Amino acid sequence: MRNKLFFCSFLFLFLSPIIFKLFLENTLFQKQLLLAIVSISYSLLPLIFLSPKKYLILLFFILPITCLELFSVFYYKVFVPEEVLHTFYLTNTNEATGTLFKLSTYLLIPLFFIFLYVLLYKKTPKDYRISNKNKILLLLGFIILNSTIFIREFIIAHKRNKQDVFIEKLDSALFTYTQKLENTYPLGFFIKLKSVVTSVDQITEYNNIVVKNKFNSAKKDTLKDDEIYVLVLGESARKHNFSLYGYHRNTNPLLARQKNLIKFDDVKTSAGFTHLSVPMILSRTTPQNNTQKFSEPTLVNAFKEASFKTYWLSNQDYKSSSIFKLYAQQVDYYKNTAVSIDVPTYDEILAKEFTTVLNDTTSKKKFIILHLIGNHYRYNLRYPKAFQKFNPITSNKVLFSNNEKNLKEPFTNSYDNSILYTDYVLNLFIDALKKTKKISYLFYISDHGENLYDTNEHLFLHGQLNPTKYELNIPLFIWLSKQYQEEYPIKTTILKENKSKKIASTNSFHTILDLSNITYPTEKLFKSFANKKFDSLQKRYFYRIDKTILKLD
Repeated sequence: MRNKLFFCSFLFLFLSPIIFKLFLENTLFQKQLLLAIVSISYSLLPLIFLSPKKYLILLFFILPITCLELFSVFYYKVFVPEEVLHTFYLTNTNEATGTLFKLSTYLLIPLFFIFLYVLLYKKTPKDYRISNKNKILLLLGFIILNSTIFIREFIIAHKRNKQDVFIEKLDSALFTYTQKLENTYPLGFFIKLKSVVTSVDQITEYNNIVVKNKFNSAKKDTLKDDEIYVLVLGESARKHNFSLYGYHRNTNPLLARQKNLIKFDDVKTSAGFTHLSVPMILSRTTPQNNTQKFSEPTLVNAFKEASFKTYWLSNQDYKSSSIFKLYAQQVDYYKNTAVSIDVPTYDEILAKEFTTVLNDTTSKKKFIILHLIGNHYRYNLRYPKAFQKFNPITSNKVLFSNNEKNLKEPFTNSYDNSILYTDYVLNLFIDALKKTKKISYLFYISDHGENLYDTNEHLFLHGQLNPTKYELNIPLFIWLSKQYQEEYPIKTTILKENKSKKIASTNSFHTILDLSNITYPTEKLFKSFANKKFDSLQKRYFYRIDKTILKLD
């Protein structure tokens, strides 16, 4: 009995990050409990093959990870985010030291753990064994638990996309199951670390591509004045819930009062997932040529070639291997404020970073990308309490499925509150630009829309094979400073003339460069709705999740 006590005490130390996270993270408790049980199942799996004494030696080598995860749980309320791992992997000494200094109050934990580990290890006898019966129970528990989760993911994949063949549903289930494992301990640490290491090679390869495939872009003018051009990437914002577009609730009280704001009425996204749609905004990628996003530079590089200083401020938690990480590595200044999709870091956190960038005196020409967490599910985590205007809302305890149409009201209320907050955040950015009194614009576009149990099929979220109008129709508006309008009156007039014309998110790349008066040899001005050559009769297309192309017009 005493041997078991020592061994269980050791296990408690090892599993302490799971236990603390379970009670510190302010998200769905059932979800966290499930992930905790999965973490424990993977943590105990080696006991089937190793004696307890050898198992304890293995855990001792994992001690640094245990301490890092504890730091992260206390500091961020989640396991070490991949963004943080990526920063440590690529950072310089000064940045790493600065991050560690923030965690200095926890530096006694490793010493305490080492002392207890050694003490408990010595107290555990060499001949202590786990019975074969218990090993079989461990193995059965592991198989049943993880098989159940995987089968559940497969059933969800089947319900969401019944048209997919079996292998595609299996692949989708495997992807979502692996995503869950990324949020476990200690397995998730190694999954994220592998992703970080792999991403370094991807970044190097992409950097080589960028060097070879330049736009040869340049400013058309020799303007000496300061210029500040801002692209705001929204998340899951659908046009139908913006009062700017006629929604019955006043979700845009501040933007509605902004002068010089031009909204575009007929804009459709070109893909239903962020990782597919955003590259079609930032680059010349189209639904017909989806792989182009990996083979050529983006807006960032075009602006850099035109002697602009580039900035990327994000409140989205990027995976190291994501396309956004490749793109963001190209900018002159990058800052990510996100921690986790389940931890609320409200978008106004970017306002402080934005002000710092605006005050940067190292360049008179600036191009700034702001990537919001916006209106991403869970909606109730996207805004502070002060913006809870529409009630009742959902809570962290609510699970969803495509059939729970009774949740339409609380989900819609929560979503509308998030739109109301987005209105506030965008207004902050515009007011900050106004104060500079520089030639500037703010270009806002959402990546895709969202379903909120609107149809008879009671669809929810996004990513449908056959997208609804709620997924397709997205908000796009441009705010122009007084100074910009005086400098570029023709572009201003053309924008207003085209505000009701057919626009696709793929027009963004061409329009943003044209708006900034940047030209390059292979430019296609008929794709810019800031240009008199704009093709208002263009055909719009949508890249579906089964890799087929859907004709929208």
